Amino acid sequence: MSNNDEVIELNVGGMLYSTLKSTLVKNQEFIIGNLLGWSTSQRDKEGRYFIDRDGKLFRYVLNYLRYDELELPNDFQEKRSLRREAEYYQLNGMVRFIDEHMGLQCNQSLQIGHHRMSGYITVSCSLNAILISGRIDLCYEVFGDKLLLSGRIPAAMTVQNMSAYSSSMEFRNTIIEECFEMLQRAGFRMATSSGISASRHAPQMPSQFQHDSNHKFVFIRD
Repeated sequence: MSNNDEVIELNVGGMLYSTLKSTLVKNQEFIIGNLLGWSTSQRDKEGRYFIDRDGKLFRYVLNYLRYDELELPNDFQEKRSLRREAEYYQLNGMVRFIDEHMGLQCNQSLQIGHHRMSGYITVSCSLNAILISGRIDLCYEVFGDKLLLSGRIPAAMTVQNMSAYSSSMEFRNTIIEECFEMLQRAGFRMATSSGISASRHAPQMPSQFQHDSNHKFVFIRD
């Protein structure tokens, strides 16, 4: 049996679900699938993965992961709540489906007031990498699978606690303009910036200079 054929037991807000690991990891947007197996993943007393979210609505999330489509009853009354769950799990395709096909065209004020949290994201750019600092859930909302946690999940990070802060996230691409464009599309604007450049002797070649630079850009969404 391959690792992806493993049966995963989930406790979502007190409701129990069973599914294959392959179902949870096949959609790269799905944040919970990316966290399976980390030692910081919260477990209940029976050893199931615990997710502190709406257990009733998770059935629709799980079926979306299984079939890559969303089917709701004609009299379904919790579309806004389901959209909020889809946003939490970083399922952007599911969010778009709800917006486009379920009559939930949210205007900008509604998105900002109820669905899009405000906050700050700091982008640090050096010669070797682009680092992202801020609330993990907010950063994942903007950058999705282009965001790396530098090979590990921070100590405060659990499956149900995405509100932790981290300064160890790395943007996968080295093109700063792409990073800026993603922030702009998510409704962020630049609040301030700073930069430091310095030259020093290269350790292996004292006769030559090595140039270092670091630039920080702080973005805000009200």
